[in-house]
Formats: sequence, C-alpha cells, structure tokens
Amino acid sequence: MDQDTEGGADDTILPYRMRRPNLPHTAQRSTTKAAPKGGIAPWMYLVPAAVLLLGGLGFVFLQGHAPATTPQAVASTASIASAVPAPAPAPVAATKTNPSPVNTPATAPPTTASPASSPTGPLANAGAGSAAASPSIPPAYLPFAREQDILSNRSASLSMFRLAENPAILVMDFPSMRDQARMLNRVAVLVETRGQPHDRVLGDDALEKAIRSTGAEPDNFYDGHDYRAGDLVRFFALADRDGIRLNPDELRLRDLLRTLGWTDAGAVGALITIPTLGAGIDSPARTSILRHEISHGQFFTDPNYAAFTQRFWQTELSDAERTSFRRFLADQQYDATDETLMMNEMQAYLVHTYDRRFFSPELVKIPADRIATLRRRFIAGMPAGWFHDMTVHDQHP
Repeated sequence: MDQDTEGGADDTILPYRMRRPNLPHTAQRSTTKAAPKGGIAPWMYLVPAAVLLLGGLGFVFLQGHAPATTPQAVASTASIASAVPAPAPAPVAATKTNPSPVNTPATAPPTTASPASSPTGPLANAGAGSAAASPSIPPAYLPFAREQDILSNRSASLSMFRLAENPAILVMDFPSMRDQARMLNRVAVLVETRGQPHDRVLGDDALEKAIRSTGAEPDNFYDGHDYRAGDLVRFFALADRDGIRLNPDELRLRDLLRTLGWTDAGAVGALITIPTLGAGIDSPARTSILRHEISHGQFFTDPNYAAFTQRFWQTELSDAERTSFRRFLADQQYDATDETLMMNEMQAYLVHTYDRRFFSPELVKIPADRIATLRRRFIAGMPAGWFHDMTVHDQHP
C-alpha cells in the first residue's frame, strides 16, 4: 500500500538587516576679537590654536549625540518590544529531527521506549509501552509543524507541535503507548466510549475495569486520541466535582490547558495525538493515524467543515449506510448513540484513513464502488482551503 507523502518545502527564514540612518551634525563656528593695532603680543599666537582645539572638541561632542528625534524612535521600539512577550527559550531536551525547516519541537524529559507489537484494530489497538517517568509540560511557546515534519519527528520524550496550517490544532507525539494511555485513557472513556457513563469521571479501578471490558489492555486502548478544548475542560471540572484522584500525567495536561488559554470561556482548540514508531505502529499506520486525527481537529475547530460533514452525513448517506457506519464504529467501542461523534468518525474513516487495516469497504460492510462514490462526493463538496487541497493531493486509490 502506498503511504508515502511528500516532504515540506524549505521555508528557511533568512536574517534581515536594518540599516541605521546617518546622524546629521553641524559645524561649530568660533570668532575672536581683532588684535589691537601696534603689533601682536606673543601670547596672541596661541589664540588660533585654542580656537581650533575648541572647534574639534565641539565636533566630537555633536558626533556622539543624536538629534532630538532619535531618542523618541528608540523609546518607541523599546515600548513595542516590552509589549510583545519574547518566545520561550528552546527546550533543554534534545530531539532527533529530520532536516526540516520547522523549529525543534517542544519536548519533555526522556521516557523509556516501548516494545514492539502488531496493530490489530481500527485506531484502537496497539502495543503497550513499558513503565516510564511522567513527561513534563513544555514551555507555552510551541513550534509550528507541517504534517510531514511531525511524521518525521523522532524523540524519546513527548513532543508537541501546533499544526502549521491550523494552529488551533495541538499535536502530541508520544514516545510510547503507555505514556499516551496514562494521560488520555480516562478522558476517552468519559467522552466517547460505548457503555460507559458520560456524566462522571471514573476512578482508577473502575477505569481499568471499563477498558478491559472492551477486550483491550489499558496501555493499548487507543492508537490516537482527539478532543476539543471543551471536552478536556469538562473532564477536569467533573473530576474536581467528584474528587477523583488524577495521575501526574493528567495533572500536567490540565496545566497545559491553562497555559494555552483553553480554560477561558469560548476558547477554540483541539488536541490530537499519535504514537511513535515501534509500539506496534509502522510507518503506514502512523501516517494514517495522523491524517485521521488531523481531520478530527479540523472538525472541532472549523465550523464550516463541521457543518458540511453534518449535511453529508444526513443527506448523502442512506439510512442503511448510516446504520453500517454506526455498527462499524460500535465495534470499535465508540458510543453509537452520539450522533455528532458518528458523523465526525464517518468523515475521518471514509475520507482520511488510507490504511486498509483500519478502514475498508469490507470492515464497514458497504460495497467498494459505493465507498468510492461517497469519498469522491465528500471531497468535491469540502469547503475550499488548505484541508481540501491537502486531501485532493494525497488521495490514495
């Protein structure tokens, strides 16, 4: 299966130069009284030399002081600089990066790598990671990165990016499935897991029981996660209400939300995640997971795209086809009674999941020619913009 994508173009920013204007100066004139008639006293020979000396000193003085307008310009520049906060310094933890034009990702301290296993289900099952130290939250400043740059990232610690085309989407690239699970499994159960309460947060024992009831192990519950900012804020509000003891990774996630301003009223943002290679995830799987999750981020942050998806779900799919998608998604432990979740997952699987191990006509039980027709119609109707162009460019047969 062809899963290759093109790398990003070189955006290297060349340093600019600012030419400082020449400082004007004026010549200083000096006058002396005429010598009295009748001869020149010897001391008067010193007068011309003194005049020249004073003139030179005046010239040097004027050269060392700018005219009255210059201090005002400097003061204005200083005011602007103080009003705009400087970016946080680069993180201490080093990251293995491809020769990419983007900034080095914000990273957390190294964690233990996880052993390999094989993917077994649509974005829900992958290998487990080994126990590792909890990652710390990076500085508020997060680098921008394109899809291919994120896919090329390799790090032994948590990396974070803002998607270059849509900075409202925050991408977490985890070094192991266990790190990802510890931070987000409890959120997943609250927000979208079938047969679980969506009005309260589960404690540790109930959480493990809920996950194992789906046939998964806690560390391989999800391959990738996606949540809107409001989902995460609600999760922490319910946990606080019920006195649920959260683990250090979840607490660090709450700190990150505050740093990003996602706890503010009306904040728009989406968190998506991908696992690293080697944790039961090969390169085609990682590529497919990231595009799948990016489509969720777009759904969460672009009202036009969400509205189009809703219309497509309600008008282009037949009742039988919607039932087929609900059954397919329920098999992946999604809550099939949540209509918004169903339409969101429909667009992500139908159009943006290229790996046939995760989605195929056989899995959803809709004929292949009909799936191809629905995919073409969806892409043709997508709102114009970067996501439409990216989808058209990267379509796979």
